[in-house]
Amino acid sequence: MQARRGRHGDAWAAWDRADRWAQLLGPGYRHIQTSFGQAVQGANAVTLGVDLRRSGEALQAARALDEDTIVSVPRRSRHLIEVARAYDQHDEGVAVLALLGKAHRTAPETVSFNGFAKELLLGLSKRPPVGMTKDVRELCESVGVAA
Repeated sequence: MQARRGRHGDAWAAWDRADRWAQLLGPGYRHIQTSFGQAVQGANAVTLGVDLRRSGEALQAARALDEDTIVSVPRRSRHLIEVARAYDQHDEGVAVLALLGKAHRTAPETVSFNGFAKELLLGLSKRPPVGMTKDVRELCESVGVAA
């Protein structure tokens, strides 16, 4: 919430507190209902960077995380959507399309019901990457976004 308000210091302070707990609980710990653990803390760092409009920080956090360590398949898909948002802030449509496609292959329902994913797809449909109009249209159809 702090990140969406642009409160960089408060957002990262809250993340640091949660990360200390994740580190104390160890790499094998994962809360069943929330997926809280070290891997999701890495994904949360990506989201903070995106919400703070610091896409470089978001992409740096994404590179440090192997998304396959996120056990929850819907959460892994959501992480890929967040990375796509970071690339969108850099106006890198090819990367956005590739990540949304991977998120859809990972958990189609997550992409279909995620507002950010739909927003990104609408943007791509209006300005598709060169040579990828058909790919954008097909993904939009799969997700149920009118392109």
